[in-house]
Amino acid sequence: MKKQLLIAVLLGVIAAMFTGLYLVSVESTYRISAQKVKVLISKQYINQGAFIDETMVQETLVPKEYIQPKALQSIKDLRTSDGRYLFMAVAPIEQGEQIITTKLSMLGIETGISAVIPTAQRAITIPLDSRVVNGIIKPGNRVDIIGIFEYQDKSSEQQQIALTLLQNVLVLSVGDSVLGSVIPKAEKGKEMISNEQSVSDSISVSFSVNSQEGELLALASEKGTIKLLLRGAGDETIINVKGAKMADISKEMISSQSSANTQHLQDMQKKQKEIISILKKYKQ
Repeated sequence: MKKQLLIAVLLGVIAAMFTGLYLVSVESTYRISAQKVKVLISKQYINQGAFIDETMVQETLVPKEYIQPKALQSIKDLRTSDGRYLFMAVAPIEQGEQIITTKLSMLGIETGISAVIPTAQRAITIPLDSRVVNGIIKPGNRVDIIGIFEYQDKSSEQQQIALTLLQNVLVLSVGDSVLGSVIPKAEKGKEMISNEQSVSDSISVSFSVNSQEGELLALASEKGTIKLLLRGAGDETIINVKGAKMADISKEMISSQSSANTQHLQDMQKKQKEIISILKKYKQ
């Protein structure tokens, strides 16, 4: 009888221990699940091929157990230390969906320019003089594109004209440097040396354009000379530009010279009158 009672008490103690451990485990599980951590979610539908930037996402708190594997947790994760984009969507991302790296592609030189062409746009590449591009125009800049052409007027005289062909055009790449590309630190010095050595050569610059703009630039680059005007950050103003002809510049120079000569003649006449006046006083 005592033995049976002892066994019953022992079993009760063991059962109580297991019950206590179970309750502690459940409490710990609920405590962990109740903890909220930061995660990035999409503020909008993100198309495949779009760059992921700060305007598309927001930070929010969710229970720790609901965070998906490989989810980004901070807006700071979207860019490199020097401000370049890090990720492009390789699959559509729904609004409110967590931003996970399995749906992203990390940009790099090996990604190629096709990954950075905006939706419904095309890339056109034009060789330009590296001496006026290298170190000045960079991927991500916006420029106005000017074409300089020679033509014959109605009198069969050779004329030159400069026309603004396109305004506020996005630069996708300059040489090997592609918009959003991440250049390893070990290669940055090598890239600078390479650029310095090619100062006297042409450098390929790619622009984001629509099909019609691409046709215009292709023809202009074949028939004339292309120059770039660098825009200030955030300047997207489109203005009406008349264009400049060499004949107009010549006329302006002649007009300015004529005005200068007229002014000089008037000054000389004024001085002559002053001298005559002084001489008349002296004779008196």
